Amino acid sequence: LTLSLHDALPISHTSWEFFVDRNPIRWENGLVKVGKYQEDVVTVTRKLVNTGGQALSYSLDGIPAWVRVYPLEGLISPGASEEITFVFDNTLSFGIYSDTIQAVTPLGNEPLALYCRVMCPAPDWEFDPTAYSGSMNFTLKLDIEGTLSTDEEDILAAFIDGELRGLAKVQLLPTLPPVGTQYRVFMTVFGDPEDDGKPITLDIWDASTCLRYVDLIESFDFEIDNVIGTVGNPTVLHTNNLIRRDIALNTG
Repeated sequence: LTLSLHDALPISHTSWEFFVDRNPIRWENGLVKVGKYQEDVVTVTRKLVNTGGQALSYSLDGIPAWVRVYPLEGLISPGASEEITFVFDNTLSFGIYSDTIQAVTPLGNEPLALYCRVMCPAPDWEFDPTAYSGSMNFTLKLDIEGTLSTDEEDILAAFIDGELRGLAKVQLLPTLPPVGTQYRVFMTVFGDPEDDGKPITLDIWDASTCLRYVDLIESFDFEIDNVIGTVGNPTVLHTNNLIRRDIALNTG
């Protein structure tokens, strides 16, 4: 087979660039991720492992002020490991903390991401759904002061005549496109036939701000076997800038 110059196939040029990490020091189990309430003290451990054939020193750098870490330095024998302890105290105010520390070694640095979310306790919402003979279902999104909730600690509560009748958290639907962006609330509200037609009061607990929103813009009446919203077309609930705070008062 003979190819003339005019028959030559076009040649595409492709190049690759590789980063080779030859440092035998490794963090085992990776990311430190903690969720806790303000009053809790949480301790987490990770191991620095030496997979090489010689003893190597390490020191930890970039430790943020919101976590206690020890030991901060040491020497790891070949094939051995060092357990590193991370302590998240009860002095942290609620909010989200994140940073990355480095294990500095003679052969390079090994990063470790730290994440801590400090939450205040949600309202003490509990009820017995088996006490009721009927129910209706909601598929919803929560719009909290203009922002759609993507926080799986946010809670929606439903009340009839001041009694808790429904409870649900925000949840991610991991396979619904666009993947990783679709959050819904699936809530069942319980009641009896005599509750038909009664108004449902809805409250939203915003975990990121520790605020309880009441008197939402949308309102519904209880109707046994009724369905509000679908996965593809959820009903959106909007807060109304009204917040409830419960303040305990001493006698007198």
